[in-house]
Amino acid sequence: MKFVSVIIPVLNEEEFLKERLTALQWLRNKYSEIIIVDGGSSDHSAKISAPMADTFLFSRKGRANQMNAGAKNARGEILLFLHSDTVFLENSFEELQKRIAKIDIFWGWFNLKFTDRSLIFSLISNSMRIRSSLTKICTGDQTLFVSAKLFNDIGGFPDIPLMEDIAISKMLKKESPPVFISKPVFSSVRRWESEGALKTILTMWWLRFQYWASVEPKRLAKSYYPQIDFSVNDTNKSRQFFKFPQINILLSQAFIGIITFFIFSMFFESQNYLISVSLITALFYQGVIIAGFGFIGQTWLLKKYLPSKITIISLSQPVFGVILAWLILGEDPGIELIFATILVVAGSYISVKNRTSK
Repeated sequence: MKFVSVIIPVLNEEEFLKERLTALQWLRNKYSEIIIVDGGSSDHSAKISAPMADTFLFSRKGRANQMNAGAKNARGEILLFLHSDTVFLENSFEELQKRIAKIDIFWGWFNLKFTDRSLIFSLISNSMRIRSSLTKICTGDQTLFVSAKLFNDIGGFPDIPLMEDIAISKMLKKESPPVFISKPVFSSVRRWESEGALKTILTMWWLRFQYWASVEPKRLAKSYYPQIDFSVNDTNKSRQFFKFPQINILLSQAFIGIITFFIFSMFFESQNYLISVSLITALFYQGVIIAGFGFIGQTWLLKKYLPSKITIISLSQPVFGVILAWLILGEDPGIELIFATILVVAGSYISVKNRTSK
């Protein structure tokens, strides 16, 4: 049997903490230890937690910081990162020991269920299980476990205030395939009920999309934890290229473009608009499907190129459209389109010239 270090980050959770930690005290009679890491609670969380842990620590706030601090002080061959509002049962512990008994390098997660067994939460937990099995990405609610050796080899959790679970999963799956434990852990629905299940789902997916689009995790943390000041933790040495998130630059460009096209069409389009099913269908196809895939493509390009270069690509599309319509269809572009094309080319040249001269 491998020794397990159960690491629990806490921050201002006095209301439910005693009940949850009491339910975990059986772990201290097993081949395991409980390590609780407080991120600087302003309530009585530390006073409640300390007697219920084998090791009690303080660290900088932020789950990544707290869990890394716990791991540094852990004695176990297995590091198990548990949310304070998660119920962890003995049969899940025993199943974990069986599955990794003959493995030295491993990581994985448990089958997440909720304390509320209603249909909506059953659907959410099943969706999370399917999503994780397809993406090999574990979220904190699913209770990540990893061999101490592998955790140390990859350098622990990245020093970011949010999305640390997704970030470390991406690192771990490059080293070893994950182990899925079918025995469940039970997560509290307290947060889901206070915010609303649908709102919570949409918020989490929006945050993950922004993270995928390279929005800085510190900005995401400010919107997700508005009551927490992470500025005192600002020791991240990564470079910040933009004053604004790149995704906001694309959204602003699209918004300004729509307004501009609408205003100018009122002056230069002589034909009256006739609202019809065909027009609505065309607008939906062009505005949602085509623009949607274009937006996804642009956010992918942002990972490799600066927004100014992507904007040039977007601006060059109508230029090529005008040229191809002239050469292939024989359409007369007219003086207005020729003048607009010249302005686009000139603007693109100036943008590239200014960028390369810096």
